[in-house]
Amino acid sequence: MDDRRAPREQRAPRPTAASRERAPPQTAGQAGVNILVDSSVLIDVLRDRLGRPALLQRLVTHGSLLCSCDVTLAEVYAGMMERERPVTDVLLESLYYVPSDPQVARAAGLLRGEWRRKGVTLTLMDACLAALAMRRGLVLLSDNARHFPMKGLVVWTPHDAASKLP
Repeated sequence: MDDRRAPREQRAPRPTAASRERAPPQTAGQAGVNILVDSSVLIDVLRDRLGRPALLQRLVTHGSLLCSCDVTLAEVYAGMMERERPVTDVLLESLYYVPSDPQVARAAGLLRGEWRRKGVTLTLMDACLAALAMRRGLVLLSDNARHFPMKGLVVWTPHDAASKLP
């Protein structure tokens, strides 16, 4: 669907004014890493669990650009309680939205097929996240690191991310 024609409530969140001023995501050095935030972490932020809101704030303070994509948006909205909608909208609109493309979709399908042949079942959503992060040079921040066994994909758990901060 062409976002320009969709009703406002159906559009994917756009970057905030602050995130639009920054360059498109490219992995930088340790400080200022561009991070694709998995829904597992975003849900904990929304429910104020495990210190996740503070962790994301620290990452931003130290120069990281926090990103979302179609998969994270869909997973968060699917698991959201209706009363959480206003705060969910604000959180997701504050993230830099990284669009997918046909090459990412192809890479996701190839990843899923490759791991299936190895006897490992990846969900299509996880394969899409991994492919997007790898193709865009993003670090994937997830509580479910074991869901992402791919070589070439940098996955941080929240504990890993916290340990990299000063």
